[in-house]
Order: sequence, then structure tokens, then C-alpha cells
Amino acid sequence: MEVVNGMSFDQFLKRRLFDPFGMKNTTFYPTVEQLRHRVTVYARNKELGDLEPVAPRATFGPKSASDNSE
Repeated sequence: MEVVNGMSFDQFLKRRLFDPFGMKNTTFYPTVEQLRHRVTVYARNKELGDLEPVAPRATFGPKSASDNSE
């Protein structure tokens, strides 16, 4: 994708899918404000069978200042 169109995968989806459909809060790199609106993910405890909240991935969040953004 990146070699053919010259933009990163996230930029391509933003320009060709997210923006045209008005998906303003759909992103690979949510802002601090957007993170406040995320839902809690649950997974089944293998031993007890109960649903338990799962911590968000550490790599999920805003891009660092050193990353290139639009």
C-alpha cells in the first residue's frame, strides 16, 4: 500500500475512507481526548470463566512528537 500510493497506511485510510465518510473519531492514533471515550474491553478468565476487563495495549494512543503526522 505504502509503496504504490506514497503514503502510510493510516494516512491512506484517513484520506480515502475515514474523512469521506465523516469518521472523525476513527484513527490509529487517538488523542488524549479520544482516549477518554474508549470502551472497556473484556475477556473471559480461562480458569473461572468470568469476564474481566483487559488493560489497553501500551502502544495504543497518540503518536509521539518524533513521529511524522499530517
